[in-house]
Amino acid sequence: MWLMSHYDRDADIAWLELAGFDGRRVHVRETEWGLVETDSETGAFVAIEFWHASSGLPNELLEALPAPAAPPEEIETQRAS
Repeated sequence: MWLMSHYDRDADIAWLELAGFDGRRVHVRETEWGLVETDSETGAFVAIEFWHASSGLPNELLEALPAPAAPPEEIETQRAS
């Protein structure tokens, strides 16, 4: 199973995807420290987003996480008349 997690150093946010993540079935709950994402069908934890990650998570973990993938570039298209 491929899991995608990352640490955005500029925003100081770590996002950890856990087994069973399916973005179509995610229920998000905000906490004082970040977001908890659960599967809406099973209730299982499937992702966690930590805000102010550098003050609450081990530096070794943050260093091991890759930077988030760059968002896809928007390409403007024009219709031929």
